[in-house]
Amino acid sequence: MISARTKVALQAAKARGQRLGKSSLKAPEGVYALGTAAIRVKADRSAADRLQIIEPIQAEGITTARGIAAELRG
Repeated sequence: MISARTKVALQAAKARGQRLGKSSLKAPEGVYALGTAAIRVKADRSAADRLQIIEPIQAEGITTARGIAAELRG
């Protein structure tokens, strides 16, 4: 019954001129590269912020991940 209703609904949508299935339109050249670059910039800023917190801990001689985590927890 679900299959029959789905088929009827798809036929009605097609009759109205609605596009069905995967779009054949592609994003303009470079759109994904811009998004990736923005994500990279944000990640670099976040890493720099965290490094300002971690470097003093490392300067005290605590260099293992476990030790740094313990210091961060307080």
